[in-house]
Amino acid sequence: MNKKWIKNGILGLALVSVCVMVGCGFAAKEKEKNSDAVVETKQVSKKSETNKPTEESEEPEETRLLNENITCIGDSVMLGAQAEMENRIENIMVDARESRQLVQARDLVDSLKNEDKLGGRVVIGLGTNGIFSEEEGQKLLDEIGSERKIYWVTAYGAHLTNQEAINEVIQSLAEKNENVTLIRWDEHANSHSEWFYNDGIHLNGEGRVAYAELLRTELEKE
Repeated sequence: MNKKWIKNGILGLALVSVCVMVGCGFAAKEKEKNSDAVVETKQVSKKSETNKPTEESEEPEETRLLNENITCIGDSVMLGAQAEMENRIENIMVDARESRQLVQARDLVDSLKNEDKLGGRVVIGLGTNGIFSEEEGQKLLDEIGSERKIYWVTAYGAHLTNQEAINEVIQSLAEKNENVTLIRWDEHANSHSEWFYNDGIHLNGEGRVAYAELLRTELEKE
């Protein structure tokens, strides 16, 4: 009787041991499976973060191209320096005409915009052929648009009677429009009579180089 009880007890302990071992095995496998799941989840999360777009995206290609183009609108002074400007300034398009006045420039700007040819930066070289009001100047700036950077070249002529009045209007417009920068051709040229023909306005060879170099220097500051 005692032997039988002992035998049954031993068998019972053996069964319990087997159950414990099997249970531990299942637990270990579950733990391993869960660990693999965690690792896989981390890898997926890391991959998702890698593919996640950054908040600071690059500037659109068309915007970069727009900003690289420079449109210059001027009169006969700029016309004389056109070749020198084109040789020194990249991505430039010069439209300059003899006797051009400011009021004629608005139609040109409108046409260039409709043809998608107006650059992200615009240089105005107008004022030599007549004074204009601040209202007229503002209309031209509005036509070009506040999204563009504008440079206005001041007028100069040794015998240009309206020079001071013209440049006062240009300066006032620059002060009232954040996107407008003055290029002080009047101050730059004032002490260089050797740059001009006898009329004191139109440029000889040396003056054309000086004009183009001034524009290039100012444009490169931006």
